[in-house]
Amino acid sequence: MTVNEMTLTGVDDAEILAKLLVAFEALKPGDALALSFEQDPRPMLAAFQEKVWGDFHWFPVLNGPERWGVTLERAQGGDKGPGSSIVAFFSFDHRRCDQLFAEMEQAARSGALIGTRQAFERFELGMLHHFKMEEEGFFPRFEEATGMGNQGPTQVMRMEHVQMRGVMSQMRGDLDKEDLDGVSRACGTLLMLMQQHNVKEEQMLYPMSDMHLDGAAKAQILRESQRM
Repeated sequence: MTVNEMTLTGVDDAEILAKLLVAFEALKPGDALALSFEQDPRPMLAAFQEKVWGDFHWFPVLNGPERWGVTLERAQGGDKGPGSSIVAFFSFDHRRCDQLFAEMEQAARSGALIGTRQAFERFELGMLHHFKMEEEGFFPRFEEATGMGNQGPTQVMRMEHVQMRGVMSQMRGDLDKEDLDGVSRACGTLLMLMQQHNVKEEQMLYPMSDMHLDGAAKAQILRESQRM
């Protein structure tokens, strides 16, 4: 993957959007832009989404308040593109979080405190963003469409999110104490939780959603989730 850095400033949002579209069109599938904004980019994402829906992945790497960082990747396309299905969209983000986790775990095992802190910040932001997309975008729409609320599969997933947040909070505490051994031990617990959780979603919840939700409902879920 080739990643190009770009700082987006301009007279107005229309000019910034125009610059972003030109840069995106120059990307090959699988390549990415590392974008830096001086304002929250989510409002612009809605406009960008209208132009190239289904052809990109977008996720935060720095979340304000003075500067925002975003990675914008051109999708490979086809039936695995981000706009094609619930399975494709959310499973892609699982793999992204898995990679961030692996980088954090490796840094902790190497004894690099500063590197571990930096890797943890990236991983935590990625995981919390994934949880937000599901809890505020996907899960409520799924529950509304299927009638599966308090006793449905999304409630199990929510409870598991709480468990994973708890382990991440423990990791942050270990980092505050400069206890990399504690971080490594917590990594083992979190890895088990993540793997079990992802299997349930990718083999049950996501396919169930693609099967039971119509095209308009799925598109709405994916668009709203991507803009978070």
